Amino acid sequence: MDYRCMNPKTGTPLFSDSGCHNVQSHKHCFPIKVCFAKDTKQLYRDEFRDFFTFLKAYELEKGGRIKFAYPQDMSSIWKTTGRGGTAKVKSFPCYCCTVTSDTTT
Repeated sequence: MDYRCMNPKTGTPLFSDSGCHNVQSHKHCFPIKVCFAKDTKQLYRDEFRDFFTFLKAYELEKGGRIKFAYPQDMSSIWKTTGRGGTAKVKSFPCYCCTVTSDTTT
């Protein structure tokens, strides 16, 4: 726990007021990569591929003992997976299943 992260008013660890004082634990890590650029497919290929590859490899190395969440908006998910978008335009309009634009209902 980083004791420098204190609430300046109460002197208690940050987040302790909300009952989440363990957020400062060494068990919680937040890997982050930030790029200030236009949100494009090329940006994800050039700048973020190595980051996502590293996180996935680390999960596999730890044998399921660690999991990373990828909090992204839908547009970035579409760009990183190459799936999603308009059904009449994209072969895979859904990024989370195997539905194709050729699938009939």
